[in-house]
Amino acid sequence: MIGKIMWKTNAAKISGYMVTLLGLLSVIGWALAIDWLKILSSRMAIHVGHMEFLAAICFVLAGIMLVLSAKIVTDEDRFGIIEILLPIFSLLILLVMSTLLFSVIIDIDYHITGEVIEEVMMQPIMGMGIGAMTGSVGLTFPPVVTMLSFVLISLSGLFMIIDFQSKERVLLLISWFVMIIGVFALIGHIINYPMMYYHYDLFGRSFPPMAADAALLFVIWGLGMIFCLGDRNAQHSN
Repeated sequence: MIGKIMWKTNAAKISGYMVTLLGLLSVIGWALAIDWLKILSSRMAIHVGHMEFLAAICFVLAGIMLVLSAKIVTDEDRFGIIEILLPIFSLLILLVMSTLLFSVIIDIDYHITGEVIEEVMMQPIMGMGIGAMTGSVGLTFPPVVTMLSFVLISLSGLFMIIDFQSKERVLLLISWFVMIIGVFALIGHIINYPMMYYHYDLFGRSFPPMAADAALLFVIWGLGMIFCLGDRNAQHSN
């Protein structure tokens, strides 16, 4: 019976590893100006370009968070390390994406916001001697829906380590929302309908549409989290 239950958690871990790996490939392609890695990430974008650099970094963290969440469900956090790492990664995503989203809402010049985030995120990497990063990475705003999805992903990581009423229901709603956002964008790319992959102006600005590779990773993350929660509910029922 346990084996039948735990396959969902294993599927969640695999989903997390996939999101992390594909996000990391895009980060490396941007950071080190490796053209074939950029092409690898952008081949999946049917009508528009590859995912933004900031989104790629957040996907790496989101994938790790999914794996850690699955480990919590299977009680693999014997030393409490996951309960420390999970909120750290969640807060990193929340800091970046909520800052971008807030600057859009109150109409702050996004170039200023981008420069601040670039300074915070790039300095540690430049200190390690990776100088190619400065000239190859141009920070641009992800689509508003992408920002919102990452904010919800970050909240799911925080919710995993605290107990409250209707916790599973809230996490499940977040998972389905993120997955549906990705599904809509993928369908939009397939049928070439820009509104479905969020290609429109908002707050008087034009934002980049969601790339197909980013949409696919949202689908994988959402599906993985649904599997993870399925095992959690099954264990509680037993």
